[in-house]
Amino acid sequence: MRFRTYKNTDLKVSEVGFGLWTISTGWWGNFTEGEAIALMHKAFDLGITLFDAADTYGNGLSEELIAKAFPKQRDEITIATKVGYDFVHHGEARGRGQREIPQDFSPEAIERATDAALKRLKTDHVDLLQLHNIRMEQVYNDALWKTLEKLKASGKVRYYGIALGPAIGWLYEGANCIRERDITSIQHIYNMLEQHPGHALHDAATEAGKDTMFLAGCSTESRRSTNCDFLRLPSALSAKPRCFGCSRTSAWLQHCRIFTMRNNSLSSRKRQDVRR
Repeated sequence: MRFRTYKNTDLKVSEVGFGLWTISTGWWGNFTEGEAIALMHKAFDLGITLFDAADTYGNGLSEELIAKAFPKQRDEITIATKVGYDFVHHGEARGRGQREIPQDFSPEAIERATDAALKRLKTDHVDLLQLHNIRMEQVYNDALWKTLEKLKASGKVRYYGIALGPAIGWLYEGANCIRERDITSIQHIYNMLEQHPGHALHDAATEAGKDTMFLAGCSTESRRSTNCDFLRLPSALSAKPRCFGCSRTSAWLQHCRIFTMRNNSLSSRKRQDVRR
């Protein structure tokens, strides 16, 4: 296994990571706890150290799985999770599928959500905390970003970023957040079938001169000819495909990469100001 370091951090992660969305939500078939943990153990045995969860995945289940899978390996793994959806009050209303539930990005809610995530993870810190599908209001909410800095200063969060998509896109939110905020990473969908708004977000980072890390759902076939550093991040489905009728399409959609935006651009195309 090869490793990369998130730009401007000391977060060293495996080039391949493990996303818990697929094994904790039931949206692509149900996994028993034993099956889920076995997949995570297999990933760890193969050298994977980055595990990406969210508090809303399975209403806390994804974080609980990390704690159960790695009770004695905390210093050997990197934990990324997400906060922002109010699943405590609305989690059962969503039902099966990817329908959104109400969000709460108030400083108090973010602090409560972070503390709750730490409790489920059975750890005293999250390596990467991501705001889950923010809107423009949150991009310009100084109180929210001060809260993240407060959590970082307290040691509960080492670094923070944002996670966007998949269904809506969040082009303007992502691009403006790159420009206006000092974030460690952006997670977004990027694959053979969904390359927008990924291209535009990459261009925004280039134009802003930001060394931004992107955690992007993409495939080997969809790689563009760039000077970026890539980390591949296949999902749990690669070990147990259940959701796609075509194995070729499944292969496309089961892979992700993390790549670093450098000062040299992914595209020389000029873009208009995306602030709205």
